[in-house]
Amino acid sequence: MVTRFQEILPMPEKIEWIKTHCSRMDHGGCGILAGVQNGRIIDIKGDADGFLNQGYCCAKGRHAHEKLYHANRLKTPLCRVGARGEGQWKSISWKEALDVICENLSAIRQANGAKSVAFCQGMPKGMEHFALIRLAHTFGSPNIVAVQDVCHAPREVSGLHTCGFYPVADYHHLSRVILLWGSPLRSGFCSGMDKRLWNADTEGNSLQNSNCFEILKKRICR
Repeated sequence: MVTRFQEILPMPEKIEWIKTHCSRMDHGGCGILAGVQNGRIIDIKGDADGFLNQGYCCAKGRHAHEKLYHANRLKTPLCRVGARGEGQWKSISWKEALDVICENLSAIRQANGAKSVAFCQGMPKGMEHFALIRLAHTFGSPNIVAVQDVCHAPREVSGLHTCGFYPVADYHHLSRVILLWGSPLRSGFCSGMDKRLWNADTEGNSLQNSNCFEILKKRICR
């Protein structure tokens, strides 16, 4: 039986779930499913077939589409038109923006030398860090600053000097001893590491099945 209300309202279009991966929120490369309806992403969830995350998806990943469609998302370069701090801006083209940056950097290099400029960025999620290095070297400055200097780079160097190579943790095979520090196991590791350690997989290789489970449970996971 079809009611009059159902006759008036059109049926919602079916959601198409597309396999993809998350590359901008973390370094995990988690497999995700993007729910698309009427050409727009309306939902995101973890992909159970994802090798790294096995269906896990963090809060940032689940809400990534909100950033994509946010009303305040910047889509063009902005140029300040008022005094510093007034918050007055106007949209300009990419060519205009690059011309302004080029003119200012060239003027600084002419007046103070290339080494007076430092090229800085936040955590890189792709190839942008290597592009920044190339830009700085082309400009003539050795001053490159990024968060990897206190994060990934020391880990690689210390691993090389300690083991002779860069060691990577193997979460897919059972270990007799697992040493954790810094934060409790269930505090939410990136890429669902806690899920891989805690839940049994098809081979029974899990933290629950290892001999160190009770020790970790009492001393670390309080």
